[in-house]
This record gives sequence, structure tokens and C-alpha cells, in this order.
Amino acid sequence: MRQIVASARKKLNPGRIGGELKVAFGIAIPCLEAWLLCGKDHGVSERAWIEAKRNNRSAPYPGQQLKQFVYGTDRPAGDVQRDRGVEEATRVASILDRLENDFPIGFGSLAKEIRSW
Repeated sequence: MRQIVASARKKLNPGRIGGELKVAFGIAIPCLEAWLLCGKDHGVSERAWIEAKRNNRSAPYPGQQLKQFVYGTDRPAGDVQRDRGVEEATRVASILDRLENDFPIGFGSLAKEIRSW
């Protein structure tokens, strides 16, 4: 991903985009829906998945189940996914410290990168 960003930066004229292109990455483990459930289900966290993996246990919640929790189905239509995603992301935006605490690797690295700007 960083190579793609570097390539894009070479092609862009900073004056045309109003300055330097800033990009940050975060990996949602096991999926974005885990982040969207932050603060609603205390068992959904990065640590829970890491511990399960370390102890050769199955994940506390499979990704499909997280989708079911967020969207009401494990195969949401695009508009349902967008609307519910925006709704939950808006809620989670008010508890970013909690999100960073519950997902220190994936979201934490994203937050750290953004703070460095």
C-alpha cells in the first residue's frame, strides 16, 4: 500500500491538490464491523482475537456474525452497509479513545500516523 501511495505522490502536483497527499493505514481485525461495534459489545476487541489465535481457539466472533450484528444480515446490500456504517461510525467517532484502546494495533497505528501530521 505504501508503494502505491509513493507512486501516486510522484504523479501528483502538490499545488493542484492543495499540499502534500497525506495517507494513513489501519487494519481492522478481523473486519471493519468489529470497529463499528466498539462500545456496544465489550467482548469485541483486537485483544480477544489475538488471545484466541495464541491459544489455538476459534475467534470469539466470526466476521460474518459481526456483519449480522451491525447490519442485521451477513450479506448486506450496499445501501444498508453504507447507511448503517455511517450511523455506527458517527457513534464511534465520539469514543475514539475507546476504539484506540480496544484496537491498539489496527486503529492505534492509524491514530498514531494521523497524530504525526
